[in-house]
Amino acid sequence: KTSLNPIAGLRFAPIRDLSFHLSLSRKSRFPSMRSLYSTSGGNPALQDEIGTTVEAGASWAGPFEGSLAVFSTEVENLIYSVRQPTGFNSYTNIGKASVKGFEVEASKSLGAFDARLSYTFLDTKNKDRDDHLRRRAPHVGHRVRRAGRDGHGELVHAGGERGLGTLQV
Repeated sequence: KTSLNPIAGLRFAPIRDLSFHLSLSRKSRFPSMRSLYSTSGGNPALQDEIGTTVEAGASWAGPFEGSLAVFSTEVENLIYSVRQPTGFNSYTNIGKASVKGFEVEASKSLGAFDARLSYTFLDTKNKDRDDHLRRRAPHVGHRVRRAGRDGHGELVHAGGERGLGTLQV
């Protein structure tokens, strides 16, 4: 299958270290082979997931770097996994769902060391049932420490990442 996933955006920088952005995008996700045909819970009737996202944000690049973004995603036919009592997942589509939230990040370079903190809040909703999506982490935090500038470092991760199909870990 093929899909056209357009994105349009604007960026405005009133001064050198400050910028604002606004974007609109369409994303699609096709069911995986496992979600379609797994003998333990595949669903060959799954439909493609289609989402539309609006995002607005700002970035600062002064003595430290920081960013803030707010977003809203409306999804049709969300591909959703449900844990069965057997321990296996079965897959289904949720007709209409939404993911709304914000992200904030701050980072600072101190000589040979980099430090970065980020936080994401997600408000997910199954609009078919007027309920929150289960197995979605509402709070996601990341902390990254890196020694040196050679690409070797350490990533300490809690949670998931925002987007379609993100599961709580």
